[in-house]
Amino acid sequence: MERVVLHKSNLKPWVDRIHRGFHVFVPSRVRGEIFFLPQAGPLESDLLSGIATLPYLPPKDIVFPQSETLFSFTRDAGDIAFSVPERASRKRLILGIRSCDTVGLHWLDHFYLTNFLDFYYHDRRDNLTLVSIACNQPMKNCFCICCEGGPFLDPEKAAFDIQLVDLDEHYLVECNSEKGKRLVDLDRNLFSLPDPAMVEARDQLEEKSRTLFLQEPTSYMSAAIRRITSNSVPPEVWTELGERCFDDGGCTFVCPCCSCFGVGYSSKGETGCHYRFWDSCDYSGFTREVSGHNPRAEKGERFKRRFFHKLSYQYIKRDGRIGCVGCGRCITACPGEVGMPAVVERLRRG
Repeated sequence: MERVVLHKSNLKPWVDRIHRGFHVFVPSRVRGEIFFLPQAGPLESDLLSGIATLPYLPPKDIVFPQSETLFSFTRDAGDIAFSVPERASRKRLILGIRSCDTVGLHWLDHFYLTNFLDFYYHDRRDNLTLVSIACNQPMKNCFCICCEGGPFLDPEKAAFDIQLVDLDEHYLVECNSEKGKRLVDLDRNLFSLPDPAMVEARDQLEEKSRTLFLQEPTSYMSAAIRRITSNSVPPEVWTELGERCFDDGGCTFVCPCCSCFGVGYSSKGETGCHYRFWDSCDYSGFTREVSGHNPRAEKGERFKRRFFHKLSYQYIKRDGRIGCVGCGRCITACPGEVGMPAVVERLRRG
């Protein structure tokens, strides 16, 4: 891993240089809410600081759109011609993504690129570079430290392109991939080498940050993982939790790790298309079969399946980690107050 220093006064010139070759997405305020959007104005410095400011939605739609055409077709005199969407040629970059969302995107990488190769996802992900910012201070609902989702990314455990560490007037720039190094090579004159005191300050900041994050809502996973894996959670607990679920799918859509989708068909005259769209295992129709039979018609069973997928050892062994990065968005989104920490706390009680 290469480390260099960027004075904050050089951030704008660096980003301007990046714009020549990338479509840049940054956290931006829209009517008081924060979203990842294409940069259209000045950078909002507070959203690029070490203080955690998490957009309401994760940036997974940049690589996994809420709706996308898989292929189109046209009938002509009995023949059918198929076509797939053209690959976007311009590279994309997310500036200001946080550790939890970076880990969330790598979870999606595992799903779409390891179990099977989804070339729609692969093409977008291959063209994407991530410039992450480590979090020095948590938000209200952060519990990434319980899920190895942050607040800092460990270069020996996490794959990332660049991590920025906020050191007051400077960023310590940690390059952990060839993509990241190429960004620094765009203009080496904007960077300097760190002195040992700066690296020591960075390590002290990470330790202080971990202490602060432990003071926020925590979600100790081990007991819940053990109970779910051994199928020792009483059925009435799932029924109780399921009754608090509104079936709205909000937790699914704001979760960086959720990858469920449905497939639809649309046609008009001699043309049509197949498309996919975000779906949710919370919905009663998600597992309904063509015959009309639904193996998980009860809300409690759907609720159980969702958390089995995220926390059971069977999936941890297959996927390399739990299906949660501790961003806390499910706490914000769930009107029934059955986000991950609440469920884990209930399962620990048996």
